[in-house]
Amino acid sequence: MWAQKWPKIIGVFGHITPICKDLKQIMDKRQQNMISISFLTNDHKNIMKDLNRLNASFMYNQTIKEILLSIHYEERYFNDFIAYCSRFFGNNPIEIQNLSQFEQEYHQHPPIWWYTHPGFLSSMMNQPSHMMKLNLVIRMGFFIRDLHNNIAQVHAHQQAVYKTMGSFTVYRGQDFSQAEFDELAKMKGGFLSFNNFLLTDKNQQASLNFIQDSIQTSHGVGVLFIITVDPTTPSTPFANISDISYIKQDEILFSMNPIFRIGQIKPINNNRLWEVNLTFTSYSDSELHRLTEQIQKEAYPHLKGWDRLGMLLI
Repeated sequence: MWAQKWPKIIGVFGHITPICKDLKQIMDKRQQNMISISFLTNDHKNIMKDLNRLNASFMYNQTIKEILLSIHYEERYFNDFIAYCSRFFGNNPIEIQNLSQFEQEYHQHPPIWWYTHPGFLSSMMNQPSHMMKLNLVIRMGFFIRDLHNNIAQVHAHQQAVYKTMGSFTVYRGQDFSQAEFDELAKMKGGFLSFNNFLLTDKNQQASLNFIQDSIQTSHGVGVLFIITVDPTTPSTPFANISDISYIKQDEILFSMNPIFRIGQIKPINNNRLWEVNLTFTSYSDSELHRLTEQIQKEAYPHLKGWDRLGMLLI
């Protein structure tokens, strides 16, 4: 087809419906690739060196999670968020309509449903944390807490099933710059944290197709994360959301900032597509406990709530 000669042309369509479908897929890829990642070595000798280097990522995100989940949000935080979005989306009738639905129906659907709804909320949530300004973090804090609690509640209900099935595997495809991938490759045996809520797929081929398509329109390196989860160990809560999400897909959603140990890294078929094995870490992991304990000492543990958040973001 003549369009294949032009890399900026995604496709040729005769009807509006397939165009909308492809545009949604492109936006989904963009949002998925926006989630930032932090790394931390498991080398105790380099802990302080890493703390200095990762102060704005690993320590920042782990601490902000603790703070946001510890705060009690009154109804006014919901109202402030609605008012903020009304101003922000003032000239976007589609998002204003989505916002109106969110305001009127928020308590009619679980937070997981809203998180997977193809509206403004998911795009806001999937911004890299360093792009989420303090005022937006504060305004979205009520939803971050509600979403975490929803995942934890579903996780508790599903725990009996998970304990009978043993370890299982989920997948995620993500596009990296060459520099980001080079840093990842040097961290084998260390820790990796996704700096947001993490949506994964139980279908390996779907994740592989996703990242193969993604690198066709970028200059990055495609990574297929193969994630092993032992549900019997205490860790960041996760949930199968296939019966709860807006799109009803067989996906596992991890709560904010899950941490994994980096295992084998190998090419799939060329130097632009790689397979990275991750193991979901337990709260009882001795090396992770030692590292996070040191981080806590550097993150204003004597302060609480908004005071601690303010000092962290100065």
